[in-house]
Order: sequence, then C-alpha cells, then structure tokens
Amino acid sequence: MSPKTPLIRVIDDDLDLLNSVEFLLKCEGYEVAAYTDAQEFLRADSPSRPGCLVLDEQMPIMTGQELQSELNARKSVLPIIFLTAHGDIDMAVQ
Repeated sequence: MSPKTPLIRVIDDDLDLLNSVEFLLKCEGYEVAAYTDAQEFLRADSPSRPGCLVLDEQMPIMTGQELQSELNARKSVLPIIFLTAHGDIDMAVQ
C-alpha cells in the first residue's frame, strides 16, 4: 500500500484483544499496524502516515492518556479512539 493509504494503529497490551481487533479490521479491508505498548508504537510508527489510533487506556509503563499527552506535545493530529473497560466521566472529558 501507498504511504498515503490510511493506517489504523491498534495499541493494546492484551494480546488476545489486540489480535482480535487487528483481524477484524483487516477482514474489513483496512491496513492495520498492531503494537503491544505505547513505547513500541512511538519507536516504530511513521507519524506522517494518515490514519487513526485505537488505543487501550490501561497499559503498563505508559497509559493511553499519557500517550495522548505525548502525541499532543509532538503536535500529532491523529484521531484517537479509546477502548477501555475502566473509563469514567473524568477520563472521557479529558
């Protein structure tokens, strides 16, 4: 695929969920990059590639909100979709 083709980046430390979401999106025809943690994503991803993030909130070392803050500091414009079983109103507002 072309570097201009949108890429869905999935970041989750739960391997079963990560693999399931990646499989589902690929079956729907999307190009997907799967990462097991935020640090791996920051090291390997090409920030100029269009697309979005599907991001777990509760991960060890760097949470989803901490990654969002880091991406904001880097002036990233990638939209983020949070997946979590542990969300609350304050997190949603932030």
